[in-house]
Formats: sequence, C-alpha cells, structure tokens
Amino acid sequence: MTAYERMAVALDATGLYHLEKAPRMSAEMQAYGAVLDQIYEKLRDCLYGAFLDEIDNPYSGYHERLFGFSRTANALEPLDVELRKQKIEAMKKRLSITNEDFNPSGLQKALESYGMTVSFTEHPAEKTVDVAVTADLDLLATEEEKETVIKELLPCHVTPVVTFAAE
Repeated sequence: MTAYERMAVALDATGLYHLEKAPRMSAEMQAYGAVLDQIYEKLRDCLYGAFLDEIDNPYSGYHERLFGFSRTANALEPLDVELRKQKIEAMKKRLSITNEDFNPSGLQKALESYGMTVSFTEHPAEKTVDVAVTADLDLLATEEEKETVIKELLPCHVTPVVTFAAE
C-alpha cells in the first residue's frame, strides 16, 4: 500500500474527508504520498544497509569500498563467503580504532584491519621504519595498495621500508 493509499484510508475513516470528491485535495495528497514513498524507501535502504555483519547484504560492496577493499564477487559462493567474513572482521577492527591508538600497537591494530600482521623496527637516526609484513590475508589486491596503506598510516616524518614475507 502506498503512502497516498494509507492517507486516503485514514482520512476517509474520519468521515471528514472524501478525496474522491475533492480532486484538488486528492492531487495534493498524491504529491505528499509520492514524496513520503521516496523517504520511506531511503529509510529502508539506510536501515538494511546499516548491518555490516550480514553476508548477503546488498550494500556489502559499498561497505567494502568505504573501507578500501575491492568488492567481493559473489558473497553467496563458498570461497567468497569466507572472504566476506574476513573483510567483515577487518572492518569491525577498523571501527574499533580510536585516536588513542597512535602508537606501535595501535598501528599494528590498524594494519590488522587490512588483513596484515606486521612487525616494526625503528631507525630514528635515519628517520626510517622497517615494516615487515609477516602474514597477509590478501584483503588488498596488490602489494602497491598494501604499501600505500602502510605509508598513509605511519607518521609523515618517517620513511617506511616495506618488505613482504615470501609465501
């Protein structure tokens, strides 16, 4: 039932309004009803799209892009279901990061939210940090993407030297 139809039934039940006898009022109520239908549709989208944990959520691609991942091809295929679950866990880790996590363990936590386990070795005199990626879930497609994420997370006054463990 559309918003206009619900309004028409409610107004008719009062006995004060009969929209079939008032074409101008009916037209105005149809316009209101059309706008309300659009608003209800947007609200339904917001409500359904808000659940990050849903494997088959039609907004999962939006969530994945928002968090920097490429879209899972088909979230209902067995291999993609596992990948989607890993991405959901990574996104939840990312949501748990606060502004108090600007320290080595916080950086490790942030990189874990991209599916990477890392170790840091700082070289203050050279202003570099060796970042060894020891384990990787491959949530990011390429090593270049991974290096970019690492560089963006580290402070700007250090130069990261990134190495990836041989698989």
